Amino acid sequence: MAASIALINMPFAAPYRPSIQCGLLKSLLVEAGHHVEVFYLNLDLVPTLSPKVYLHIAEDTMRKLLGEWLFAEAAFGPRTNGVEHFAPMLSRLGLGLEDVARLRREVLPAWIEKWSTAVEWSRFQIVGFSCTYQQTTAAIALARRIKAQSGAVTLFGGSAFDARSGREFVKHVAEIDYLLLGEADRTLPEFATRMARGEALDGIPGLLSRADLEGACAPEQFADLDSLPDPDYGDYFRALENNESKDVLARDVRIPFQSSRGCWWGQHHHCTFCGVPQDAMRYRRRSPDLVLAELNRQARRHRRTVFTATDNILDLDYLKDFFPQVAASRLDYTFFYETKANLKREQIRVLVDGGVRMIQPGIESLSTPVLRLMNKGTTMALNVRLLKWSQYYGLRVAWNVLTGFPGETLEDYTSQIRLAHLLRHLPPPTSVADFLLERSGTYPCQDNGYFRDVRPMGAYSLIYPPEMKVDELANCFETERVRDPRIPGALAELRAAVLEWKELWSQPKRPLLFYRRIADGIEIDDRRVPSHPQVQWLGGQEATLYELCSDTALTVTALAARLREVSGNAMPDSVLRAEIVKLAEMGLMIEDEGRLLSIALPVNRNW
Repeated sequence: MAASIALINMPFAAPYRPSIQCGLLKSLLVEAGHHVEVFYLNLDLVPTLSPKVYLHIAEDTMRKLLGEWLFAEAAFGPRTNGVEHFAPMLSRLGLGLEDVARLRREVLPAWIEKWSTAVEWSRFQIVGFSCTYQQTTAAIALARRIKAQSGAVTLFGGSAFDARSGREFVKHVAEIDYLLLGEADRTLPEFATRMARGEALDGIPGLLSRADLEGACAPEQFADLDSLPDPDYGDYFRALENNESKDVLARDVRIPFQSSRGCWWGQHHHCTFCGVPQDAMRYRRRSPDLVLAELNRQARRHRRTVFTATDNILDLDYLKDFFPQVAASRLDYTFFYETKANLKREQIRVLVDGGVRMIQPGIESLSTPVLRLMNKGTTMALNVRLLKWSQYYGLRVAWNVLTGFPGETLEDYTSQIRLAHLLRHLPPPTSVADFLLERSGTYPCQDNGYFRDVRPMGAYSLIYPPEMKVDELANCFETERVRDPRIPGALAELRAAVLEWKELWSQPKRPLLFYRRIADGIEIDDRRVPSHPQVQWLGGQEATLYELCSDTALTVTALAARLREVSGNAMPDSVLRAEIVKLAEMGLMIEDEGRLLSIALPVNRNW
């Protein structure tokens, strides 16, 4: 027997891409013989709020939970608290206290009511809600109305829930009949098949219900990614075509795909700030040929060539067996990927040749000691190397500076302030902020010698009713950090330096630092302060030394050996060190624990 299933993608999911969760689960359910429709209700809310307001909320991070609070009244009934807390987040959009209150009390509840009757939900045996960040309260609000009007079974799942929070939601939210934890590639089709046949649901991994709040057994991970079908995104593109804001949204549409799950670095070296649970780190990859074949089908089907990888980390083998295929095929596909930050220059070139136009590398800091505290497996020099060659090859980089780690020193921040001025010709970070303390991270969410007064973020109590224990459902925690009293001042100075860096990059003429090779040396054009350009000249072995440190950072010993190799002459150690000091004082070279890197970009395009 077949079940009729609705999968709903609620606000505030990003409107410029379909849900890979809903698309993949639809394909798997259809393979199992069921009828499935995906409702992209997030798209419908965009014109209601305006694209500008919707995107601002959708791009809000889990630090703020603004989207969850906006739907809390529709989900849990009238509430009076929180307007003053959240209103400043919308004030820069021109929305005052009355506007925000009206949005929460009138506009969004009316929108929920509209969708409670716009679809004949009674024709579905199962109504499923995929919840990632900022979708939970909107899903609960609509599930309440659907339950009141039909006999459909409601099923929740997604990365917003773990075993602890999932139990709290199922226990206190009557509109959630079942909640499915973990990866649902196998378990959701099994759930639907048993429901259609009227069979017992005992033993489905990760399934929670009020009758079984502990779950029959632990959720399992899906291992054979090569067996997965293409995600079905047809419902998304049909909804987009009929959307009032399609002209705005269609410009940025990206098709999600996955080439791996888990994290090959975190599987053995869990970054200390990372909120991905250790049991979700198990790394699994898909065959490159199968991924490329899927992208070809999606491109033909939807006439789209912009793709975004949902991978937590780039599989380095794809530099050998995927991106060269894309380049050789002369396919005009473009990609976004998350990567590690220790990519070499030639690897960055392979990515760009293969269509990667933007990456989110794990830079996180420009201090090697702090990077060790994070367990990042990279260094300041490697991070700067990535920024330098990404800029050279035209690869956009999205990154942040994370702070607030136990063991930091004042020098960790004064050194980054200096670098923020030296590296103005390279892409600036988006922000400087203390990392978020998460339940699934490696730091315990309880008071200790460094984290004091650890508590769930205050926003949780403004969103959920008092009978729900925020200690159980919260994933993000606030804390007071016990720091060297000089560090807050240094952090403020670092934020100011980064803000200035970003402002310079917003100008028509961005800061530049580049060099030209001439027969007897190199000319360095320094426009890091656009209003005060400088030209400097390096000749002879000084120029050779500078270029030798351009590709990657070298130790003094390695640099001396390379210098002898290319010039046939040895530079006395005292002279070599004096040259290094001179170049560093000129702001043209950085040193990181004895490794030297030239930071000017070559004009020559033949690197």
